Amino acid sequence: MMRNTRRTTIAAIAAGILLAGLTACAPGAQGPENSKGAGDGEQGKMTTDTTAQPGSDAVLGTWTSQQEGNPELNFEPKGVVNGTDGCNRIVGSYEATAEGADVKLRASTLKACQGVDTWLSGVAQVRVDGTQLHVLDHAGKEIGALERKA
Repeated sequence: MMRNTRRTTIAAIAAGILLAGLTACAPGAQGPENSKGAGDGEQGKMTTDTTAQPGSDAVLGTWTSQQEGNPELNFEPKGVVNGTDGCNRIVGSYEATAEGADVKLRASTLKACQGVDTWLSGVAQVRVDGTQLHVLDHAGKEIGALERKA
């Protein structure tokens, strides 16, 4: 009996940690870097540097497609990228380049969705061309494109 209770407790703690991590990755989630608190030399107040990385202004914002599932990427200041491949949520980071950005996905949900091409989960680089974002894989091959969301 004690063994089952211990397993249940450990499973509940693990689920709570996982849920907290996924919630922190959600679009619009406020992390410690966006909250007020100690840490900037002024007691009780933390400031956030919201300036974009050099060369990253062109990629900032939301890019989307009308394809099945409405794939979307949102590039935020400070190198955070999140979105959906039309089926699964994706979260990662990016480093600005002269043409766009290099992207490193860190996490993704793993749902199976019939009729949805999850090509966007293969993103490794993006290149901005006006209102179009060309999405490239790890080999540098274009796998799709998104339009800047108005």
